[in-house]
Amino acid sequence: MPTTKSTTRSSRRSGTSARKPSRTAATRTRRRVATTQPAAAPKTGLPGWGDLGSKTRKKSATRKIKAAKTLRRARFLDAAPSLRFGVWTMIACIAVTLYVGHVYATQATLAALQQAERENLRLHLTHERLQGAYDRMTGPQAVMGRARALGLDEGIAYGPVIHLDH
Repeated sequence: MPTTKSTTRSSRRSGTSARKPSRTAATRTRRRVATTQPAAAPKTGLPGWGDLGSKTRKKSATRKIKAAKTLRRARFLDAAPSLRFGVWTMIACIAVTLYVGHVYATQATLAALQQAERENLRLHLTHERLQGAYDRMTGPQAVMGRARALGLDEGIAYGPVIHLDH
């Protein structure tokens, strides 16, 4: 038996020279023939798809061009799914970092606000205490006692004209 150069390993081992074509090769051949040759329309006397005219061909060609452009634009990230995953991971990390930073900044602002409120309350209490002390020092009871000590007399109308002799 003559052997050919295109024998496979299994055929060399077994000693057979006949090669059986694979199903994949046969399928490829059928597809190639189907795409290159238009299907023959039955002879019914009716117009076929090829007889429709140039408008349909132009529309379908335009659609194919638009689809190809769309595919070219969409393939950038689809060609590298790990790149797309990395981009989305970075976006998620940035979002989480910003959120956590916002939470800590809000807590720091709240602590500063509470400190300012405590300081404000302390200042208000100090002001009220000092205002009370001032009112006690300048109130009528304190002033009238000192005025009597200086020799001033209280009139009927509470507050007659005071004359000082120098």
